[in-house]
Amino acid sequence: MLANLSNEILILDAHQSGISYLLYEINIREELVSAVDNTEAAIAHFNAHSPQLVIVSLASNHDENIEFINWLDKLDKPVAIIAAASNGNAELAAAAVRSGATDFLDLSVNNAAFALGQRIDRALSLVSQRSRTDELRRPLNDKENDSFIGRSQKMVEVAQLIVNAAKSSASVFITGENGTGKEVCAELIHRYSSRKQAELVTLNCAAIPDSLAESELFGHVKG
Repeated sequence: MLANLSNEILILDAHQSGISYLLYEINIREELVSAVDNTEAAIAHFNAHSPQLVIVSLASNHDENIEFINWLDKLDKPVAIIAAASNGNAELAAAAVRSGATDFLDLSVNNAAFALGQRIDRALSLVSQRSRTDELRRPLNDKENDSFIGRSQKMVEVAQLIVNAAKSSASVFITGENGTGKEVCAELIHRYSSRKQAELVTLNCAAIPDSLAESELFGHVKG
């Protein structure tokens, strides 16, 4: 997963507790690492560069730095957040995770660099999974849509089918009993497709006699 680190790492650390050196030990390129010593600078840097990973030291300014973690979490952006502190402070670890940290690192453990690498892998993997889940939930969370309702696993699976179908140029056949939302699914596939700017034409084939269906769909010339 470290090989997939395509964006920079931001470190918030007032006392330079060695996090940058740990990253160097696990072969993170120096140009990918930026360090700041206060939350104002961290917020400004994050807004300007949107780093993929943020490591927050809790060695000092505990409350302020945990508030920064909470600020990151509320942004609803795909960012991995690792909190770090020495001496295995369980209270700080719990507070950081409650505020939105993806993981916690005890800097006093043996081979802290290896432990940090493990946590980076895990945090990036979790964020990737979360981004994928958010994409699948787009039809459920769309503020413009008030017809596709549900948060259960089955509805998320339907949302996944909708997103996958929308990406494809293949024909889509939707089946289901009356009132199950077949037309709603069709409208959402159109909305998320590359042809969303074109008109969506709906036709109730069940209301058209078999003898007239071909004319209705493809036109008719007398004789």
